[in-house]
Amino acid sequence: MFIIWGTHHYGHLGGHGNSEHLVTKFGHLYWFPIFPMESLWVTHRLGDQRVGIDVPLSARSVLATYLRFWAPLVALGAGATLSIAGLAIAAVMVALSAWSWTWMRRRTGRERRRAQLNQLAFETACDPLIRREGDCLSLRREIDARFAEVSNGRTPDDVARLGADTPQQAALAYASLRLVAATTRGGTARKAREASERVLDRLTDREADAMGDGGPYRAQPAAATLAADLDAATARAVQEQDRAFADALVAARASAPPPQQRSRFGVDLTYKGWILVGLGVAALLGFGGYKAYQDHIAAKQAIAELRAFTDELCDCPTKRCAQEVVTARLDDLERLEKVAREGIWTDDDVEDLGRRAERCLVEKAALPD
Repeated sequence: MFIIWGTHHYGHLGGHGNSEHLVTKFGHLYWFPIFPMESLWVTHRLGDQRVGIDVPLSARSVLATYLRFWAPLVALGAGATLSIAGLAIAAVMVALSAWSWTWMRRRTGRERRRAQLNQLAFETACDPLIRREGDCLSLRREIDARFAEVSNGRTPDDVARLGADTPQQAALAYASLRLVAATTRGGTARKAREASERVLDRLTDREADAMGDGGPYRAQPAAATLAADLDAATARAVQEQDRAFADALVAARASAPPPQQRSRFGVDLTYKGWILVGLGVAALLGFGGYKAYQDHIAAKQAIAELRAFTDELCDCPTKRCAQEVVTARLDDLERLEKVAREGIWTDDDVEDLGRRAERCLVEKAALPD
């Protein structure tokens, strides 16, 4: 039997721009994720290769993976019971699975602004709060030094309270506060996180007039102006980062040794190949679901026969009658019980009928022949 197993990335979350997003590497069997291994914030794609930042295992990405791949199977199995409870469970599983797909991209203006601030400060949209604490500690000195150059004598808390003069000042104040929140505990971390959110508030519709309380733009609609400035600054920064990455890639390829000859038996899955894989998995799932449905129908029929046998046994007026009913169906009862137990959630029905038959046998044993 040919078994497909290995590792693959699943749980795409928080997409921003053309390539940045969070994924988790899973061990898979037939491309269905089984257990999570590590998470990665992807910054660039090189063909099938992902380049990015190692981050702690993301519970949300793991949950998204299971909801996208396993919830539909649970829904299929529950729906095959054709019961009210089973259909309700199937509906909930389908809804949760569909909801998890909406996590793939940043869908609100606020989250896109957050990504822009991170992009200006860190050259990536990855939030420090999901990065490793050691990475954040190493970044704090650099970010604090860069903020000092544009602070005009302010502190990050001043920027959060009064507003920023420039997009760079807003981004670096936000980054400094975010790094404090990521590397401290208790009240200090909470206050730093709240202050970072206030910097973000001033760039969204949440506090469109927030800078009117003494900020540098109190004579004009400051939040809108600064938001537009942030758009332009981020666009320039992303272009510069992409150009630098492309130059580094060209240099790396020029200095790399020539690639080895690829085996003629190697397989490169293009999008058409993935479509074929998807169709194969869908066919496998469809066959499995149909087989489960057939087994469940057969189980229901077996339960109906067991119930008829039990009714006939319990209706017997004499001990001899009960013995004849049992003798006539003795060879068939074991087969019916086995078939009945192969259905979905039918074990309780089988147990109930078995207990009823036992009670009736006890009652008939006390009757005259």
